This record gives sequence, C-alpha cells and structure tokens, in this order.
Amino acid sequence: MATGDESCTTPVISVIVPAFNAAATLAVQLEALSRQTLDEPWELIIADNGSTDETAQIARSWSDRLPLRVIDASARRGPAAARNVGVAASGAPLLAFCDADDMVADDWLTRVLAALRVDEFVAIGVRQRAVYSSRARPEYVTYAVYESMYLPSLVACGAGHMAVRTEIFRAVGGFDESMLTAEDHDLCYRVQLEGHPLAPHPEAIVTVNRRDKLAELFRQHYSWGANDDALRHKYAPVRLVLSRALAEGRIAPPDPAGVAVVPLDARVPRSDRVRHALRSPAQFAELCGRLWSRVSIRVVESVAFWAGRRAAVTDLTGPQIGAAVAEAYVARC
Repeated sequence: MATGDESCTTPVISVIVPAFNAAATLAVQLEALSRQTLDEPWELIIADNGSTDETAQIARSWSDRLPLRVIDASARRGPAAARNVGVAASGAPLLAFCDADDMVADDWLTRVLAALRVDEFVAIGVRQRAVYSSRARPEYVTYAVYESMYLPSLVACGAGHMAVRTEIFRAVGGFDESMLTAEDHDLCYRVQLEGHPLAPHPEAIVTVNRRDKLAELFRQHYSWGANDDALRHKYAPVRLVLSRALAEGRIAPPDPAGVAVVPLDARVPRSDRVRHALRSPAQFAELCGRLWSRVSIRVVESVAFWAGRRAAVTDLTGPQIGAAVAEAYVARC
C-alpha cells in the first residue's frame, strides 16, 4: 500500500470521497482503503462538503496510514460539487470514486486500476445484501451497471462506484452541480454520448450499505423523483433521436446480461428459505419481519418517488443536450 511518505511521487490514480457529516461511517471506509493491496503510488482526497460534525478530524487521524488529503469543498453544497472540487485538486491521470458510508474490498483499487488500463470509463461492482438475506443464510447480489429508463442503448452507474480517466471527466465538464441527485446518471450519459462506453467491471467490488430507515429512504427517493423531470427535460432531444435510431435498427439496446443483477453467492430457493424459517419460532419471526420490511421499503420508495415528481417544478427553459450530440453518437455505433 502506498503511504503518505510517497507524497512527492505523482500518483497513478486519485480516489475521491465526498463527505458530509459522515463521522458515523467514514472510519469503516478509511479502514478498508488502508488495506488496499496496490503497490503503485496513489492518493486519497476527502472532499469535506461543509460537515458540522467530526468528519474532517476523523479523516485527518488516518493521515499516517493513508496517502490522504482533506480539502475544503464547502463553497457549494451537494455531492456533485464536492466531487468536482476533489477532482480539481487531483494530480493523477485516473480517477476512482467511492462514498463515505460504503466499504471497498481489499483488492478494489488494484482491480480498478487494471480496469482503467483497459477501458476509459468503468462501472465498479456493487455488493449489496439482498432484501431476503437472513442471519442464518446471508445472501448478496452484485451489479455494475443498470439500463436507462428512457435513453435507449445507454446505461448508468452510481457515482460511488465509477472510475474514469481524468482527461475525459474534465472534457465533459465533470458533474453537473445544479443537480442534487441523478448527477451520476447525467455524467454517465454525457460521457457515453461523447464516445466513451461505460464498461462494467464487477470484479472490483464495493459493499454498499442498504438504507433501512424508512425516513431516509423517503427523503432519498423523494429527491430522485423531484429531479426526474429535470433529467428527462435535459435529454428530451437525445431521447427522440435514440428512440428513432433503435426503431430503425441503427443502435441496439444494452445487453441484458450486462445489466442484470448477478448473485455473488448461490441464491437459496424461496421454498428452502421458507422451510428453513419454519424450523424455529425465532427464524419464522425473522422471515415475517423481512417480508414486511421488503413490502414497506417498496411502498415507501414508490410513494416518495411519485410525491417528488408531483411536487417538483421543472424549469423547461433550462439547457438541453442537443440532438446533434445524439446523432453523432448514433453515427459512431
């Protein structure tokens, strides 16, 4: 692992972590980053987005174990702005993004670097505990990219599990700081439309914490819903071009195998889960609790997204990605 002693060496890759009031979770991610097996120089940039808790102090306490810098990214609130500030401070030709409340695998950075030496724009594998997972039989799923709901042939990934060559990131203008959510989808679309495919690399793994508090889920999906129309408006000309090109056979939809959720562990048949749960009252109660939690989560997510879309006032005079950009993309396909 590279350490702070190598600060005079130009890093091959910068890891950008935006952080806002992340004192409760940041140490877990920093511990995971300190276990990286990469034997080339790299740097970690914590972009503090105006935290009022001990986020910055906790980050700096790891400076003897990580090639770490904490920078002030409080001028403009939002993860897009924080990541852009982090990239502006980077001196590396490659970028990897992860979040302050997740946990990367020990070989994550080694695999990300290998992926970026093959592909220019990379979607990292997300490992997430399945809703139906239990203490007795833990199960996980992983995915790297997912299909766009309204832009044929394009895929997306979350900002917390992507990597990209720095020159490409800067050429497209980075994250759109006017977007408080969906800024990752927006970046994915712009990079792909400029001719840089988003390549899935599920072998590089980051474990993502599933939000289980209904209030947090509601706020998250409400915000996504509120920004959905803005994203659709921004790409309306692109949608028309891509939809026509798809109908004419000039482009193809994404490969379903590339966007499907893939089990990391052998998936336990549903009948076996139920049979296993009936072995004791405690296990049966846990099964009922998981089923209720699953239903509650789906309901809250759907209602929050709908409410966000209903409440949003979309500026239909805002800038749009022009049809010419989409036509150039189709011509390259």
